Amino acid sequence: MHSADDVPNPKNIVTIRQQIQRIVLLLFGATIAAPQVFAGGGPENVFLVVNSLDEDSRTIANHYCALRQIPASNVFETTWDGSPNVITIKQFRTKLIADILKEIEARRLTKQIDYIVYSSGFPYSVDFLLDFPDKKVPSHRGRSASLTGMTYLHEIVRQKDKRYANFQADVNHYFADTRRRSTGFSSQYAYGRTGRMTPTRGSRYYLSTMLGYTAGAGNTVDEVINYLNISASADGTSPRGTIYLMQNPDARAIPRVPFFGEVVEQLQRAGVRAEIIAGDAKPIGVLPIQKRDVAGAVVGYAKFDWASSGSRILPGAICEHLTSYGAVLYGTRSQTLLCEFLRHGAAGASGTVVEPLSIWQKFPHPNIHVRYAHGCTLGESFYQAVANPYQLLIVGDPLCRPWAKIPTIRVEGIQPDQRLKGTVAFKPSCWVTVPVSRYRLFVDGRLSAECKAGESLSMDTTKLPNGYHELRIVGIDRTPIETQGRLILPVYFDNVERKISSRASPSRQVKYGSRFHVEVNAPGAKEILVYHRRRALASAQRSRARVMIDTRDIGSGPVELTIIAKGTDKGATNAWFAKPLSLDIIPTPRIVTPRVPPIGNP
Repeated sequence: MHSADDVPNPKNIVTIRQQIQRIVLLLFGATIAAPQVFAGGGPENVFLVVNSLDEDSRTIANHYCALRQIPASNVFETTWDGSPNVITIKQFRTKLIADILKEIEARRLTKQIDYIVYSSGFPYSVDFLLDFPDKKVPSHRGRSASLTGMTYLHEIVRQKDKRYANFQADVNHYFADTRRRSTGFSSQYAYGRTGRMTPTRGSRYYLSTMLGYTAGAGNTVDEVINYLNISASADGTSPRGTIYLMQNPDARAIPRVPFFGEVVEQLQRAGVRAEIIAGDAKPIGVLPIQKRDVAGAVVGYAKFDWASSGSRILPGAICEHLTSYGAVLYGTRSQTLLCEFLRHGAAGASGTVVEPLSIWQKFPHPNIHVRYAHGCTLGESFYQAVANPYQLLIVGDPLCRPWAKIPTIRVEGIQPDQRLKGTVAFKPSCWVTVPVSRYRLFVDGRLSAECKAGESLSMDTTKLPNGYHELRIVGIDRTPIETQGRLILPVYFDNVERKISSRASPSRQVKYGSRFHVEVNAPGAKEILVYHRRRALASAQRSRARVMIDTRDIGSGPVELTIIAKGTDKGATNAWFAKPLSLDIIPTPRIVTPRVPPIGNP
């Protein structure tokens, strides 16, 4: 039996959230007002959007946060209980993207977020017919756009600028044809028509992907977790594989074939093997056959069976195909979905959410593999390769970067688990093989300071709560890609005598659907708060407590709980943090049937 005060009173949840918000604002005070702009892409630059009503969404997010070390401050739990496949342009504009951008601003993350990434549990398409009420929609325009494409083009979409739905319009200024060099991305850049990056004049974007889609004919949760694990292992490995460009005798392949020769030459100059293969218009012959080194693939064909090809997709590979219904993921389809590549281990794939016609500008240019080979992330590579992504759904790990030359960061003057007081200065450095231009300091995931190479970083620990904190020292290389490397250090701020300990009971491994206790001892505290990322789970009005947590409020997979003690002081000394409590929530066994879409009319 449990006592009544073991369970948080629902009436108190709003109060708990308000308290947490006030505590978190102490951390916001450490952010700098106007940092310089740097790109490259890392976990501190990702804003992960999770559907708190969807178990799959929470579970996939838990795994991705652990794999990519996404800070808790960068995870936004919202709700979507509408259609699993479509959201209207009005709902997208006034609810989903509006809430996301508002939350980024409220958390004071605007200067560091470059990626808006959706876990599963969200519709993949946006019905924009309401934007064209008086005209018949031309067949080349369609009536649907992708969730990721509209998020990327959020600026003109929110302005109701209808150019977003015209493939001939010059809307993606980050797009780089074969004549432009590969570059890193930052949402702080304004991109001009020539691709020039300026502080003010031009268009602004957010790179966007879905981690996975688990409804309809999408992938299973286990498949999504599997390919996210594989992609995370690929960073900086420089795969010894081959990019295969399929020259198939099909209207879907023909638009991109003229670019193959130049792409192969550029890949070879980058030290990456590439091969053009003539397909034979058979379901298997349109794929690389018995190739065990597929580091990337460009396919143009309606229907195929990857498993029958005998080929193996290497970790980190981008595989995609130009076809009409590659991202129509809910319902009966006659064409192979983008999920097929992901099912077999690709890091990312894409497809259109509606009949796009054979217009290559709506699909990735084959030079996507050139950008990738130069060291760009998967997200950067996709959006540099698509002239207008409004109908293209991109699914996979946006941070994957197999060919990146990643700086190895070191630091002098601070050690893991060190107890710090007052103002602390430390000097970062890196291995000379990858020269770094600047360093950035993130405290608990938020940008706090930066310095040039050879200089020192500093922080005033008295302005933040006592107890556990996480420091991230991020080095940014000198190349146009601006590749990031990082060192993550757990430390303790020890300006005031504070103690706090916690443990999970009965163990740190719990079955999903069950409840467990968190025992906390914080001498001198008047209140104890427990939350998962920014979601309040429980509170107790005493210094020693045993509170009950329901795993259904968390999702399964690896998770971390944050425990905060509060006293009666004012300012930073009023709260102190315990070391995060790590748990493994074991999913409920379930019978899983393969998500293979049945044959039918599109």
